[in-house]
Amino acid sequence: MKRKVIFTSLVLLCMMLIVGVGFSFWYVKNDPVTVTSPGNVIAYGVVDNGVLQVDIVNSSGVSTSESERKVVFGKPKSPIDATTVTPPWLVFNDILEEHLTIYIKVTVTYDGMFEIEDDILRSGASVKNDLKLFDGPGFSIESRAGCDADLDDPRDGVLHIYNVNTEGSVILKVTYKWPELFGVINDNANYNPYYYFNGHQKGDLLDATTIGKANQILGLTGGEAWTTDTDKTYADFAVAYLTKLHEVSQDIVFKITFTEVTS
Repeated sequence: MKRKVIFTSLVLLCMMLIVGVGFSFWYVKNDPVTVTSPGNVIAYGVVDNGVLQVDIVNSSGVSTSESERKVVFGKPKSPIDATTVTPPWLVFNDILEEHLTIYIKVTVTYDGMFEIEDDILRSGASVKNDLKLFDGPGFSIESRAGCDADLDDPRDGVLHIYNVNTEGSVILKVTYKWPELFGVINDNANYNPYYYFNGHQKGDLLDATTIGKANQILGLTGGEAWTTDTDKTYADFAVAYLTKLHEVSQDIVFKITFTEVTS
């Protein structure tokens, strides 16, 4: 009987987003709240057989510095576009720049197809289907070496690695994002909440559509859900969102699994 061997390689992306470092925080003017600091990305691979290896690298495939192995929901990347915020009321103090993209190098010594599955764990339990505070991951092929490779679906498809004569590798770009709602500023270019919230007045009331999306992002249902009668403002939304992000990020783990598909 022909044996089917499945090689599984596991990448655990452990992100301690917000642990309160020094005086680093977002804050609404006159309404301070500690909300963000960077976390670590940790990679593990099952490579005892020597034919499948997974590493976190930079875009060139080289082992990364500590900063490149972090996923950070922080301040906008420099230079900050001041034209979209006049004047800003959601500001920050001594926060690292956002870093939402990492690169995973998959190295094999044979032709293969690998299913990509991602999950989000909190206290060891999956929260992927419930947590809406951020989006992703999205997958794309950054580069190939010694092989042909295709990705069936940019989200969660099957990675095909073909024509490997000796050793072949593929570098995957893995991207996390702020909620899609935050991308309405500057033609979806700026997902950072700095641009989204500062694109509105602090005291402006949320309309019914935004309240519905805010409830989804914050996970508010039943009697906790906001309605137009609650008179919630953009300042309320900013505080609730960043506080919730702080709460859930203490013990969150991103897990990405590459499993060989056998026939």
